[in-house]
Amino acid sequence: MPTVLEATGVEYPVTYQGREVHPLDGRSWIPLLEDGPDDVFADREMGFELYGFRAYRRGPWKILRLADTQPDKLAELAEAWEDWAMKYGVVEPDRPVGYAKPPRPGSH
Repeated sequence: MPTVLEATGVEYPVTYQGREVHPLDGRSWIPLLEDGPDDVFADREMGFELYGFRAYRRGPWKILRLADTQPDKLAELAEAWEDWAMKYGVVEPDRPVGYAKPPRPGSH
């Protein structure tokens, strides 16, 4: 959301129709898209989920590259992803949707 807001020049609202809006969390990716330094997000963590595919990044660590070489770091980031998913209310699909992976056993 921060990237879209910055690209369009729109400010995130504090209220909407008289109700307080949940604070925006995150940071614009515009610096990365404009060939900025690779360390733009060095101090941040990012989680993703799309159609059952998960991703998590903490500084230079990407969860998908750790399985064989850094099992302890993989476990640490996998736990961080679970915390992130709980915080943001991620709901994974309980059946295949589009390009979704099949649901994991016991996930529904």
